[in-house]
Amino acid sequence: MSILDYSEEQRMLKDSTRRLLESHCSFKQRCTHMTSPPGYSKAAWEQMVEVGITSLPFPEDCGGFGSPGVEVAAVMEEIGRATALEPYLASIVLGGSTIARGADAHHLQEFVPAIIAGSMHPALALYEPDHRYALKPMGTKAQAREEGWILNGAKTMVLGGDSATHFLIPAKATDTTLLCLVPASTHGVRVQGYQTVGDLGAADIILEDVPLSPSQVICSGDRAEDAVEYAFDVGVSALCAEAVGTMERLLELTRDYLDTRKQFGVAIGSFQALQHQAVDLLVELEQCRSLSQLAARAVSEQATGRRTAMCSAAKAYISRSARVFAQQAIQLHGGIALTDEYEGSHLARRLTLQSYALGDEDFHLQRYARQPALSGNNAWWD
Repeated sequence: MSILDYSEEQRMLKDSTRRLLESHCSFKQRCTHMTSPPGYSKAAWEQMVEVGITSLPFPEDCGGFGSPGVEVAAVMEEIGRATALEPYLASIVLGGSTIARGADAHHLQEFVPAIIAGSMHPALALYEPDHRYALKPMGTKAQAREEGWILNGAKTMVLGGDSATHFLIPAKATDTTLLCLVPASTHGVRVQGYQTVGDLGAADIILEDVPLSPSQVICSGDRAEDAVEYAFDVGVSALCAEAVGTMERLLELTRDYLDTRKQFGVAIGSFQALQHQAVDLLVELEQCRSLSQLAARAVSEQATGRRTAMCSAAKAYISRSARVFAQQAIQLHGGIALTDEYEGSHLARRLTLQSYALGDEDFHLQRYARQPALSGNNAWWD
């Protein structure tokens, strides 16, 4: 078995996830869920909980499987293939991984079982207006008071924020960084939800004199920054895998269209120029799949610097490929690819979101360049 192959158990996980999503998140069902609260299928979410998919990235002593890399990637490929709307990336991968990395034993035992059970939906609120893609808080500040803190600031483009029960908010204190867990219903928290171009829910958040007790600070200082960086890398790896699944499904639809659409009495798939374009898409898909697999393994196996380098390298390449892939598939389809009633248009829009979410190509190229040189025995491919 190649290092880039899934094991038998991982393929079984992938297959069971596909069957689950085909049962609850077909394209027709998805269009219905998208326009009704909470913006996704509650039945699909309950099934994810029941089969244990929500347990994957969490430590074993908290009821999880301790598998934030390849197993999560296997699930995310199927989520991308179905363009599923369930907040797996937002709540389990990003929010859950932040808590799993930064929280102490008490907080882990308090929150992780609720996240696994699907009753708690934490959303990681990273980005701020005017500070695009910055992972450290710039304008969100925590001011000390007699008992706890007062939080002020704003966060934007919070994935899953429209349906979140809690927000994980990095905030700047006088001489340190705090990672705060704030219930969405807290006085002073204003949430403006909306739908992204890829049909997923997101939100902008305004924080005005939000009171925080000491117990709401999950961690601080280097530990808080490490938790955010780690969760970001896990999320980037998962998003790369999701993009691979979306590309795979869009290529299938494109092939079917080329085989059935006729011009001059023959299928347009018989035209050599279109065959070449379809092969180019297949090659691009397989390159993205290889990079996604390497990033997923880096999340589980590699040291911090190499993990970050591999995740950013994969995301930089896949961000560019996702845009090109969507554009080429639309060209091969013609006008039908732009209609809202056709599945391919939703896949193309999701690829656009995947290209820019959690950092675009330029951001990740710069992030990769800041990592220590990776060569010789320390190379990430060893």
